[in-house]
Amino acid sequence: MWGYGLLSITTISLASLFAIAVIPFMGRSCYKKLMSFLVALAVGTLAGDALLHLIPHVSSFLSFLLADL
Repeated sequence: MWGYGLLSITTISLASLFAIAVIPFMGRSCYKKLMSFLVALAVGTLAGDALLHLIPHVSSFLSFLLADL
């Protein structure tokens, strides 16, 4: 079990290092498109994470409001 975990983490880490090493050698237009995509992915991920963290707070607040009715 430890071997499979270590192998999977190593594979994922090496894939990301390979991607980081290849990106600077891309063409200018492909580089711009890729960076735009990665920025959009980062913004979407952060916004989604923030919304998922706020759902429990909103649901407890709504249950507090509905309890007063």
